[in-house]
Amino acid sequence: MRRDGITRKLGPALLGLSLGFFAAAARAELPSSGELIRTHDYAIDLAQTPVLSSTRVTGLGGAFVGMGEGLDGAAQNPAAPAYRFPWSRSHFDYELGFSFMSSSSVSNTDFFNSGRQVRGDQDFLFLDLALSLQFGRWGFAFSTGLQSYTLGRGVDTDSAERLVAQFALSHALAAYAFADGQLLIGAGQRSSVLSIGNETEIDDDSRVLFRALGAGYEAGVLIRPNEQPYRIGAAIRSAVDAKPSTSNKLSVLYEDDPDNALYLPDRVVVPWNVSLGFALQLGPRPLNPRFLDPNRVTEELERYLQYRARERRRKRAIAERRARAAGRDPSAELRALDAELATESALDALHAIRKKEELDRKLEQRYLSLSRSHVLISASLEVLGPVDNAVGVASFIDRRVQRSGRRASYSPRLGVETEPIAHWLRVRAGSYLEPTRFDDNPHGSRLHGTFGFDQRVFAWDVFGLFPEGSIFRAAGSLDLARDYFGWGVALGLWH
Repeated sequence: MRRDGITRKLGPALLGLSLGFFAAAARAELPSSGELIRTHDYAIDLAQTPVLSSTRVTGLGGAFVGMGEGLDGAAQNPAAPAYRFPWSRSHFDYELGFSFMSSSSVSNTDFFNSGRQVRGDQDFLFLDLALSLQFGRWGFAFSTGLQSYTLGRGVDTDSAERLVAQFALSHALAAYAFADGQLLIGAGQRSSVLSIGNETEIDDDSRVLFRALGAGYEAGVLIRPNEQPYRIGAAIRSAVDAKPSTSNKLSVLYEDDPDNALYLPDRVVVPWNVSLGFALQLGPRPLNPRFLDPNRVTEELERYLQYRARERRRKRAIAERRARAAGRDPSAELRALDAELATESALDALHAIRKKEELDRKLEQRYLSLSRSHVLISASLEVLGPVDNAVGVASFIDRRVQRSGRRASYSPRLGVETEPIAHWLRVRAGSYLEPTRFDDNPHGSRLHGTFGFDQRVFAWDVFGLFPEGSIFRAAGSLDLARDYFGWGVALGLWH
């Protein structure tokens, strides 16, 4: 009876252990490094270790979370959309951003720092679009980064069918400037999409075969005391774990072709990351001049003009009541009074325009009077979180295992900027340590050296689309490291 009692108690437990064992056995694990991927039970690690950004951020070695300004800063610090540049002289302002890179800059390099070069027969496309809108102390930013990879059906095939894998990472941010613009706080959402399709030479339109969606959150802070030469910034972003939509039942492409079969991932993960940074500016040029919102400066004038408008309406109403009380038709008196009041209103409007133009000239002169002499030093540290049971993008494309993101990785960054020829040329240089996400990379982390410049070129209002006196600049950047060469060019306004 005692043995039977023990059996009755252990039976369910043994059955559970047995089912768990067989379930684990049925769940295919990733094979050893270099072998073909024969399971969909894995993730793609979308960690970005090289600095892919504007010419200024690249030139500073990616050390920009402590600067946190403009669209350049929004990609580094979610608080940046609320930052107002010293040359901004209006309540509303905006900024547009665009960058592009093709496979000509990637092929035959170790772009992912995986220890393996990207093959020249693969087509790569990197495209970034961004927009920021500012209303006084509020700032909003929206951006989308697209990475597209196109290659033949398999590594060793002449098939006309091509595989298209697209990764899109989007950001939607809102930020506000507290304490007279000295404390900027921003937050928002970032989302990722993986879309896989195929196309043929007959039909260039890609047919979507698989899609995975995911979202995460991000927040940032920037401390910039007015008239002080330093800033401190920090950002934190949760992981984005994109999983196939419920309508996606497909787990293997080209299953009837074992050599070229593509086992689709169970997850696509952008790892969590934390960034800390500071900036220090030496020299007479201030790093943190106070922003003066014209709407706030002219509030008293607007209240006075509104008071005068109310008085005009009251004066007209009194004249009409008196005429009617005396039994007179007020039409003639009101026409004469309306002409007088219209003249007053026009003079008030003209006065407001002149005052705002005068304020605009003062703000412009205030900015132009700032010294150009400075040396900016910026430093930061970025930490990228681990991703469980993952491979890299190149591994997924090649269909062969190369594990990625098993542990957190660290990237210290440093940049220096100055203007050696005032009103004419700005130069910057930097360096950063790019970690490797791959345990089998024999070279490990690699040190980058970066360089960038802004060159004033010509004045042009682009047929009236830009303010009169707008001056354009040509900009460029270089990023050099072991088995890596990145470059960028840009055209923008000189400030």
